[in-house]
Amino acid sequence: MRVLVIGSGAVRIGQAGEFDAAGVQVLRALREEGHHVVVLTNNSASVQLTPGYAHDVIPKIPSIENALEAIRAYDIDAVFASGGGQNGLNAAVELQELFDQGVHNAKLLGTPARKLELSEDREGFAAFMIENGFPMVQTWQKQTGDDLRDLRFPALVRTSNTLGGGQSSIVESIDEAKALLTQDTSVLFEEYLRRWVEVEFEVLRDIHGNSLCVAAMENLDPVGVHTGDSMVVTPCQTIDDQSLYAMRECSLELAGDLEIVGGCNVQFAWDRVSRRFVVLEINARLSRSSTFAMKATGYPIGHVATQLILGKNFADATLPFELNPGRALPAYFEPAIDHIAVKVPIFCDAALGFSSKVMLSSRMRSVGESIGFGASFEDAFNKAWNSAFRRSIFDPSADRNEAYDPGEVKTTTISKWIQRGARDEDAPLWLDGFYRERLQGLHKPLMRSEIPAQPLHDVAFLTRLKKAGLRDQDIALGLGVDEIEVMESRHRLKVYPSYLPVDISGAGFVLSGLKTFYASYEESSEIAQKVERAMAAPSTLWLGAGPFRIGASLEFDTAMINAMDELRDDARACAVVINDNPDATSTEGGRHDVLFERPSLENVADLIQLRGLQDATLVWNFGAQLGVDTMLALSQSTCASSMNNVAHKSFVSKSETRDVFYREMEKLELRVPSSENLSLESLKSLSEDAFPSVIRLTTGLGGEHVFWCESKAELEAKLDEMLKGHEPPKGALLIKALVNATEYDVDGVGDNGELVAYTLSQKLGAAKIHPGDTGQQDRTDAPGPRGEAVLKCARTIVKGLKIHGPFNLQVLDDDGEIYVLEVNPRAGRSLSYSTLASGVQLARIGAQVLLKDSELTKARAHEALMARAQKASDLEIHSNLRGMLKAPYFSANVMRKRHDERGPSMFSTGEHLFDNLECVERECRANDLNEVS
Repeated sequence: MRVLVIGSGAVRIGQAGEFDAAGVQVLRALREEGHHVVVLTNNSASVQLTPGYAHDVIPKIPSIENALEAIRAYDIDAVFASGGGQNGLNAAVELQELFDQGVHNAKLLGTPARKLELSEDREGFAAFMIENGFPMVQTWQKQTGDDLRDLRFPALVRTSNTLGGGQSSIVESIDEAKALLTQDTSVLFEEYLRRWVEVEFEVLRDIHGNSLCVAAMENLDPVGVHTGDSMVVTPCQTIDDQSLYAMRECSLELAGDLEIVGGCNVQFAWDRVSRRFVVLEINARLSRSSTFAMKATGYPIGHVATQLILGKNFADATLPFELNPGRALPAYFEPAIDHIAVKVPIFCDAALGFSSKVMLSSRMRSVGESIGFGASFEDAFNKAWNSAFRRSIFDPSADRNEAYDPGEVKTTTISKWIQRGARDEDAPLWLDGFYRERLQGLHKPLMRSEIPAQPLHDVAFLTRLKKAGLRDQDIALGLGVDEIEVMESRHRLKVYPSYLPVDISGAGFVLSGLKTFYASYEESSEIAQKVERAMAAPSTLWLGAGPFRIGASLEFDTAMINAMDELRDDARACAVVINDNPDATSTEGGRHDVLFERPSLENVADLIQLRGLQDATLVWNFGAQLGVDTMLALSQSTCASSMNNVAHKSFVSKSETRDVFYREMEKLELRVPSSENLSLESLKSLSEDAFPSVIRLTTGLGGEHVFWCESKAELEAKLDEMLKGHEPPKGALLIKALVNATEYDVDGVGDNGELVAYTLSQKLGAAKIHPGDTGQQDRTDAPGPRGEAVLKCARTIVKGLKIHGPFNLQVLDDDGEIYVLEVNPRAGRSLSYSTLASGVQLARIGAQVLLKDSELTKARAHEALMARAQKASDLEIHSNLRGMLKAPYFSANVMRKRHDERGPSMFSTGEHLFDNLECVERECRANDLNEVS
């Protein structure tokens, strides 16, 4: 059967990398069942476009028009839309209408379209629920001029077919409600269940009516906060068994009445006092929560759901082969886990233009999420928190000068509360007593009265702190010492974690192919010892890029998947991926082991020391800036500094600090933009002739405090805005702008100073705008004279810095004069696009260089590698991706920034492909900064 899989399109808020990970499971399951797979998506960062995942790819926006074109062109037999998020669900409904009209004889797989449409129609769904006796929130449909006195306030305003809660809001009075009702407007109001608990059930059902519940998930934030923005825990911690069972039965019955085939997500609101619950909604597809449930339980929801959608019943559906090599395991069982998993959302408020005072609401604005595993809630929570915010929950610098309001429904409220002593009287009003007590438990072990005289020499004290769920960074802040000092004291005293399984079958039975683990300081059990013996000793450790966020998103996971695929048949590919991103494809235990921990100094060093991996290779080159930072921290520790690819590389140190890098470029006789290090006082006293310029505050991380200034007045305004409530920077770097220059990117691979593979692309936008926020066009096959000058510059830099592995170079061409902007000594965010548009498999070549460098003799170096990378029959390269252009994607329905505010700091959430310049220019214009269907 020829199956068209409709993807979710470019990464956006509400429909991000989690749908790509689910989609990869779908593609894999379809291929394993023997079907010819055609995927429709133009997400240039997508793993689904990687050779080997689909037979054919169509790099176009997954719209109805493009779907119909694909159906005709490829003579499609069936359409699979359940893995494409809201985009796929909407397409399924429209396609079924066209099929019913005889437009094509293809069929829609999965849940009947009429039921999908019913689940999305708020008014119709409410009527269906009441008619069938399901507990439902009270609703009122109102139009302009209607009497509003029967409304209860506060009320939630919702519309049909929303994405990420994008068209919902809360009204507090009749006057606010009237303001929403304009001429010819119909609005649905819902009873707002303030501070009720939101509970989600992930359900699977086959075509014969058999069903099961994979996971029940409890939201820590109250009803009214979008589940994508809420902290979530599974198994549920504060809900009584009777209520939990009743909601589970209700979710299974609802899935049956809606004739769900495959997976769905049912959301409830539950009142702690009355124990009453109501159904909020159902997502009749794989949802954002599905990937968290998959990773939290270890149950491959996407893989099993695909088999069910193809018509298998649970008796025939099986788990993926690698979970139990040797025999197929039936999928018809509910996971029984003996650990706790917590999700914490990632926000990029500065990039999206939000104030720090913005409260969480029904409109989703998170761009990613981290996951933490533990034997206790506090351990799992602190792991996820530490990763999401990239700092300790005890770090006082983050909350200095900020007011604390216990009524704020904000994730950061918890940190502020803990900083103030975690007292009962100051506790966040929305935080349940159970969670309040557990989080107070994080604070207590570091109270001064509990600390012995020589804490770093006390085994019992350090063990107690680690069992309490504290990170080395937390302990270091509490004791006033360095993190490395805490870590090395633990190692000296042999205070190590055990590695426990994320086991779908519970503590009694470990599947022979189990490949996902987490670190725990609970007493080492028999299960832990079995796992320790079963884990293959890896020769490579791969650092992921962490949770998705603006500037470090899906494209890095795709690059790493490409690199790991190159080594899948090699003995040296025995690998452990260290990452805590539940939405990443790389965190699916398949051909490699996964350690669900933050790729940090503590977690990597513990694994190296405990498993004796000092001779292994650490692959940090595909982990974005987090990978570089972790490698540099490891290079300062005694346990890991000798590892292959860890020793403090000179090319890394010379490229990480911009003013040092510029001096290195001058030694190589290369031009750099005029720049100057200034104090804050000198910055404020600049004259007008210093502008336009780019200002980089030295305290800025990830480009957050980088901005473009046209005048002194603009500089003063931006400094006032950025420094409000924060420590002033010690200095800044001023870079004189080259206003009319054209920017080029070189994504390449160096082999000990020799450029062995490269792509060349041109930025299609003003020099002041971050490359991620403009169009991009591949120029590898036709560089032209100026492109050749850029490549000559790249060879000089690779040789001069002795670069080894993947890198990204950014230069400016100012009327024929080449200026070097920066070098990222790792895979850049544009590598995924460059690979698709040029056909040069950069990540694969990078993996060869890093892990097989002894075979790369001079004779093989360039031509042989390029030929290997571009051999279509070997890599199934999709020729219709060659020469495509990339445009940025802005989640404009959520952003508060305007298109004309684009500058050196990136705020696009994703990117998509087009085949002509006109489309790219249209997408980049201000009037097109809107959601694309």
